[in-house]
Amino acid sequence: MIDERPQQPLIGREAELAELRAGLGLPPGAADAAADAEEPRQPGTVIVAGDAGVGKSRLLSELAAQVKVAGGEALVGHCLDLSDATSPYLPFAEMLGRWIREHPERAADLQARYPALAALTGQAASAAAAGADVRDQLVAVITELSEPGERGDPATVVLIEDAHWADRSTRDVIGLLMSRGSRQARLVISYRADDVHRRHPLRAALAEWSRLPGVHRLGLNPLPDKAIVELVGKLHPASFQPSVLDRIVERAAGNAFFAEELVGAAGDGSTELPDDLAALLLVRLDRLDDNGRRVAVGVAIGGHGVRHEVLSAAVGLDETALEQALRSAVEHHLLVPVGAGYGFRHALLAEAVLDDVLPGERRRWHQAFHDALLGMSAETVGTTYWAELARHARAAGRPAAAVQAGLRAADMACELGGPDEAARQYRTVLASLQEHPELAAELDPRDADRVAITGDLIAALSTGGDVLAAIGTAKDLVTEVSQAGNQRDKLRAMTQLAEAALAEDSWLSFVTARDALAEAPADLPDSLRARLLSVLARSLMGSGKYAEARRRAEQALEVAERIGLGAVAGDAATTLARLNDFEGVSGAVEDAEREFTAIMTKARRDNRQGTELRAGHHFAGVYAQRGDWRRAQQLHQRTAERALELGRPFGPWGLDSRVLAANGSFQLGDWDAALQLAQVPGQAPPAAAAALEVIRLTVAAARGGGEQLARSALARNPGLPDGMVVVMTGFAAIDALGDAGDLPAATAGHDAVVAQLTEAWGTPYFPGRVRLAALLIGQQARHVPALPRREWAAHLERARQLADDAARAAAFDPAAARTTSVLNPTPTRGGLFWGPEGQAWSARVTAELLRLRWQLEPGTVTSAALTSAWETTVALFDALPYPFEQARARARWAQALAAAGDEAKARDLRDAAHAVALELSAAPLLAELRRLPVSGGPTRRRRARSAEPAAAKAASSAATTTGPGRNPDESGALGADLTAREREVLALLALGRSNGEIGKSLFISTKTASVHVSNILAKLGATGRTEAAALAREHQLV
Repeated sequence: MIDERPQQPLIGREAELAELRAGLGLPPGAADAAADAEEPRQPGTVIVAGDAGVGKSRLLSELAAQVKVAGGEALVGHCLDLSDATSPYLPFAEMLGRWIREHPERAADLQARYPALAALTGQAASAAAAGADVRDQLVAVITELSEPGERGDPATVVLIEDAHWADRSTRDVIGLLMSRGSRQARLVISYRADDVHRRHPLRAALAEWSRLPGVHRLGLNPLPDKAIVELVGKLHPASFQPSVLDRIVERAAGNAFFAEELVGAAGDGSTELPDDLAALLLVRLDRLDDNGRRVAVGVAIGGHGVRHEVLSAAVGLDETALEQALRSAVEHHLLVPVGAGYGFRHALLAEAVLDDVLPGERRRWHQAFHDALLGMSAETVGTTYWAELARHARAAGRPAAAVQAGLRAADMACELGGPDEAARQYRTVLASLQEHPELAAELDPRDADRVAITGDLIAALSTGGDVLAAIGTAKDLVTEVSQAGNQRDKLRAMTQLAEAALAEDSWLSFVTARDALAEAPADLPDSLRARLLSVLARSLMGSGKYAEARRRAEQALEVAERIGLGAVAGDAATTLARLNDFEGVSGAVEDAEREFTAIMTKARRDNRQGTELRAGHHFAGVYAQRGDWRRAQQLHQRTAERALELGRPFGPWGLDSRVLAANGSFQLGDWDAALQLAQVPGQAPPAAAAALEVIRLTVAAARGGGEQLARSALARNPGLPDGMVVVMTGFAAIDALGDAGDLPAATAGHDAVVAQLTEAWGTPYFPGRVRLAALLIGQQARHVPALPRREWAAHLERARQLADDAARAAAFDPAAARTTSVLNPTPTRGGLFWGPEGQAWSARVTAELLRLRWQLEPGTVTSAALTSAWETTVALFDALPYPFEQARARARWAQALAAAGDEAKARDLRDAAHAVALELSAAPLLAELRRLPVSGGPTRRRRARSAEPAAAKAASSAATTTGPGRNPDESGALGADLTAREREVLALLALGRSNGEIGKSLFISTKTASVHVSNILAKLGATGRTEAAALAREHQLV
């Protein structure tokens, strides 16, 4: 563990320490007098990886000590291996609890502004009592405490050790702290590299964190033999015999901790060293007296940081004997003080001691700790109280007590914003109830109600974003209680399934709620009736059956308000407000805004988080339906950010709002903002990860280079239940694969998406079918003319069929067709409302089909018809804030005009499209514009190309006529004269880095980076950094 007062000098890690300080933005030396004169450095994060015992803790201890010597502060927290006894945010609770004890005056002010601190550090009974949005406040507190001050102010560093044991809530907060931009904390995260296997939850988080700016990785390799010899000399000034020293160096294998233990084992003059690692680690334990060994075992059972009063009650020693035993264990370098308790000097020591305890002895120890905790309050022990109580009760063979404490631990995890930890506790409780059916007679009926507890589990899974697991759990419960023949339990389970399925499967939700109401007896509890009516109303609204949806929502609202069921009342009110907008009851948008604002305000006041997020999502939909994309994007983003604050970024409505906000940013032309929205701290469940990945795919397809992402996404699609993600994948994949020259793959991707959505939604005529058709016909128009003529007829027939299917989708009325078939969830999940955008894509289908026919059937399509179709398409897209598609439509209108001989107007259109493509770094569109048969160039890029070798020009020309498969490199020799260093600079430039950031990354001056950038622009013939980045992506120079 981290010791801020290390007893020995740091050996063999001087270079790593310097790298660590540089990554954090600290000056080269903590005590360097010249450091105060330096400009403040940008704070950063360093992730330190290494095998157990290699020296991570020692390196971080040295850093903490240096920071404190310089007048700064080190906020230290440890993640613990407590398996099912974990509580959310453990390392932050540890560091903040210590900070509060050390700074009581400042802490009072901080706690007044951030009441969640009281719950987190065990000074309030619950997070709800503290009025806490725990995660949001926690991030704000850590940010404030670590905020870089004015120039010369001492630095504050946040150190989190053993992140391989971090719970998901802790990982999420770490990610948020890394994403604070200019307010980023100086953060150090360490983990055991040898523990992070392929499926380890930290692995995905590490991949996400590493992509963030300002995050550095530092790997600790074994120490060289020379450093081990030096370390041995410091630990044992008296010389060892050469054979013993050689044996220590050989056995240590560069591991500093092993070297220390080997020195300790050989320190009594013995020439024999233990061959077994466990025996080696237990040497220090064996040197203690009986009381010392008892205390050490007690700390191993109690867990790292076990409080003094808990340990005292469990070990059964009087205070004098306990203090003597503790002092002996500390002096023998086995234990160290940790805040108000104790822990082992190294986790490996704790593991060795714990493994040495016999099963019967271990059970008695857990009984002692359980009894000790029962004599204390939750406020005394802190947020881990109930989880610790449940852990000890289970291990002590007290299942009833374990169930009771486990349920309280789950409730605490929910209050603290840790749905994963809550779900783990609920699962453990359910397993205990199933293993011990006799508990039903012993427990309070509420604590033995497996249906209700499973409902809590389903809610936790949904909140955490694992909707598929929630639906699967609910289905299993319905099957189980149906077989048991308990009608009341069956209806309760069906209600839970109907609610869980709303997020992904509207048809399943509708059928389940409908059947439950049909089967319900007259005395069905009002709470169940209200919930089922609310679910039914939402499903019906999604199918376009507004009148029936209104009737059911009004019924749900009346029952819920009568019995005081606030969550259901808010949900029904949200449905009615959305129906008012759909049916024109709201009138002006201001009326809808008042309705939704009132619902969200009340939900927030009553801590109805789900209602608040759903209302925010639908409020954004009000503006989307009216074509105000910019306002809709802002509101979707606000809802997504609120979901993140509440610890529900992957749950229903939070994730949808994030995807729609990102899609809105893409449509509005702010592609970097779209990518930023795809960066969510924490480990996303598979369905949520796919939703975030489709945002990255959408941008990559438009910028060029998204081919591999497209293939991966299409391969993953069949396992996804979310139609919105599937159809967005289809949009992006058609362009990514088509622009890469692989028309067959683009066609196959289109067909797979249509087949999947047809099966899911019960009709092939969903609104997104129009855009899918327009994109695929557009790729046909580009590639088919280069194919052998014998293949043209089949492609032309396929294009006509695509256009016909698009026309059917445009005219399809789901409300009229959904009497018995599957409900179409698109309207409530953010799909194409058939308005201005749908009309624009319908026009695009017509224009793309004419473009294809004009090339394949000369004489059947007049130039006037072709130019008119594209003029209409441009006009319709111009009514939307969609610069990319406006530019693409202009490019194709320009092509038609050029073919008709109107080169002047074609040139104007091309120039307008080029300006947009350049600003967006849309490499495929830039390539399309360069292929236009229009004289004169819009930029110096065109003039530079005139000097290209003939072979390069030939390759560029061939790109317009190449058949299926890969297009030849359109650039020819473009980029061939870049030096290796210039290619490194170009790669960073394409990521949007400034000259200063490029210099820092490559360890060169800003001026040198600027010179490299100027040379790159000249060699590529680019007018600026944006075009250079676009060209780099287009020609795969990065």
